Amino acid sequence: MSVLASLVRAYDRMADRHEVPPFGYSSEEIGFVISLNEDGTSAGLPIDVRATAGKRLRGRRLSVPASFKRPGITPRAFFLWDNTAFALGVSAKEGKDAASRFQAFLELHARALRDADDPGLKAFLRFIEAWRPEDFLRLGWPDEMKDLNVVFALNSERLSGINIHDRPAARSLWARLLADGDKSKAVCMISGDDAPVARLHPAIKSVWGAQIAGASIVSFNLEASESYCHVQGDNAPVSEAAAFAYTAALNKFLETGSRNRIQIGDASTVFWADASCVDADPTSIAEDAFLAMFNGIDESADGQKVGAILAKIRNGERLEDFAPGLAKGVRFHVLGLAPNAARLSVRFWLEDEFGRLAENYRRFADDMTIEPPPRGGNPPLWRFLAETACQSAPNFDPQSACKIDPCPARFFAC
Repeated sequence: MSVLASLVRAYDRMADRHEVPPFGYSSEEIGFVISLNEDGTSAGLPIDVRATAGKRLRGRRLSVPASFKRPGITPRAFFLWDNTAFALGVSAKEGKDAASRFQAFLELHARALRDADDPGLKAFLRFIEAWRPEDFLRLGWPDEMKDLNVVFALNSERLSGINIHDRPAARSLWARLLADGDKSKAVCMISGDDAPVARLHPAIKSVWGAQIAGASIVSFNLEASESYCHVQGDNAPVSEAAAFAYTAALNKFLETGSRNRIQIGDASTVFWADASCVDADPTSIAEDAFLAMFNGIDESADGQKVGAILAKIRNGERLEDFAPGLAKGVRFHVLGLAPNAARLSVRFWLEDEFGRLAENYRRFADDMTIEPPPRGGNPPLWRFLAETACQSAPNFDPQSACKIDPCPARFFAC
């Protein structure tokens, strides 16, 4: 199965567990909520919804109408949310043309909401039509919110966690906007459906070393890459639904703190298990076991359970004998991505039975056995990697690497 098809299947499983946003939405870091009265006036200072993560504040991840790439000179706004340069016309960066960005935000919503009769949508439209960028300073809004993403909520619903983009009328309107337009159709190379083709695929974010705004695996923007007069996404037809699904799954795996991500040198590596062909669902155990192979065993109850499985494998016991559900029918996927300008390079791609991966681990552990054994117990794989990679990467800069977690500098620490 291809990388993209495997990611689409992973998205379908996560969607059933409500772990990824639905079609047409994306998970974004939101810094502040702007509370509105029904007449469109501000209901007070914006609410800071960030939380401490490590040594910095990070926005709260919310499901919002999907973001998209914004190439070119003409600014394009997001629907019902955006950074403050678009949503309020204010920015901490002098070179950013906040005035034209706010104008694009205003024009988009003036067109989309002109016939809206929902109280929340009407309040939002009244607010942005009356807003002037100088109001930011007049109202005493905090400078720290500049350039962060903001959403809007009616003051009567804010404490219930309902934002304006969550309202049924807003969701219905967004669905209609997604369906509008003259869209070319083709047979999707992933699903096989005859469906609208994604001209541009959503951005893949959080790959170490890639552009902050995101990068692409599938992208055509040069004539040398095109054929038969096909441009952009028509060269490799992927439906809008499939493009959304594979990027949503990949962005979920790549999130900071994700249990499905490790860093191997400069390759942001994600992994996931597929147990859809068996009755049980041992995917979590398989993923935890793979993570433990690299990073070692934690002290939790689940960590001890995984540690016992790995110990049996290292001792030569067959996975089929003590965990048959893991050995057969569990497909395992490992994808390594590295930055390449505005695109991503696929460094490696593995798809195989988890039982075969466990057997490879057993053989490696057997080959690495020494007597007497190490005092600290069986070393995780990153320690073996560090002992070999440090000789081949003398110019690696650990200072830049330490900006992500897990930090790849540890793989090159001599």
